Amino acid sequence: MRQGPDGRPGRTGPQGATGAQGPKGDTGAQGPQGIQGTTGATGATGPAGRTFDPEGSVATKAALVAMNVTTKGKAYVVLENKHLYVYEGNEAPTSGPGYDSATPGFTDMGDVSGPQGATGAAGAQGPTGATGPTGATGAQGPKGDTGPQGVRGSTWFSGNGAPGTIAGSQVGDRYLDLTDGAVYLLS
Repeated sequence: MRQGPDGRPGRTGPQGATGAQGPKGDTGAQGPQGIQGTTGATGATGPAGRTFDPEGSVATKAALVAMNVTTKGKAYVVLENKHLYVYEGNEAPTSGPGYDSATPGFTDMGDVSGPQGATGAAGAQGPTGATGPTGATGAQGPKGDTGPQGVRGSTWFSGNGAPGTIAGSQVGDRYLDLTDGAVYLLS
C-alpha cells in the first residue's frame, strides 16, 4: 500500500504558558573604557596666606615682648617653648587658637620643632689625627738587678820596645811602644 500526499498544514495553535526561568548566566566580559569627561570648573580663590619675616630667636616670651616690635610680619622663635611668634599688632587673636596672653600683639603659630628623626647611619671613619705632643718624663723606676759579667773587650798594653809575650793578652788587644809611639795589634 501506498501512502498518499501530505495534507495541508493546520492552523497555528494558541500561545503556550510561559516556562520556568532558566539558571543565571555567566558574567560577561568587561566593556571598553568610556571617554574622559570634561574638566570641571575652577574653584573659588582661597583666602590670602600669612606672610612673615623670620628675624631670629629669643630666650623667653618676656624677652620677646621687651623688644617692642612694631613691624607686622616679624617672626621670632621663643626658645623656652620652641614656638614661633609673628607680630600682627591689633590683628593678633585675643582668644582661641594663636592667642597667648603673655605676648600681646603676637600670634603664637605653635611648636616649630619637628619630631625626633631616626638615627642616621654611621659615618665613615675619619683620617688619623696628628701626633700629639710628647708627654712629660715619668718618674725614675726602681734600680734593676745586676746583669751577668760581660765578655772581656780588647785592652791596651804599653811598654818600652816591641811587644813580646804579654801575660793575659788576647787576640785583638793593642800594644803601645812608649819609646817610638808605634802601635801593635796583638794576635
